[in-house]
Amino acid sequence: MWSPAIAEQLRRRGRDAIAALERDDLRGLSDEALLEHATAEHRVLVTRDVGDFSELALRLRADDRDHHGIILVPPHRFSASRAGSGALVVALDAVLKGRPGDRDLVNEVLWLESG
Repeated sequence: MWSPAIAEQLRRRGRDAIAALERDDLRGLSDEALLEHATAEHRVLVTRDVGDFSELALRLRADDRDHHGIILVPPHRFSASRAGSGALVVALDAVLKGRPGDRDLVNEVLWLESG
């Protein structure tokens, strides 16, 4: 969903970030399968698909299943343009600075706010 350039910018800031589009094994997966992969790799999933992933998080909670964290990015807050991706990187980096531990976002669903 996100440009690999965003993951690259996060890596330049010292974050262990990947974009699903960078990995053949992640392309085209269902939302649930993508979240399962992220959880297995101890990764927080960042998505613009706020409706589907909000619902998925609720289902996981009801089934007493964990995920490693979901950051929801409201489409109206961050544009897909190059300038918008810079603001997204800054906002994501700020969230991660505030939650530096490997398990700090387990089962959390956060709405990303711009600057």
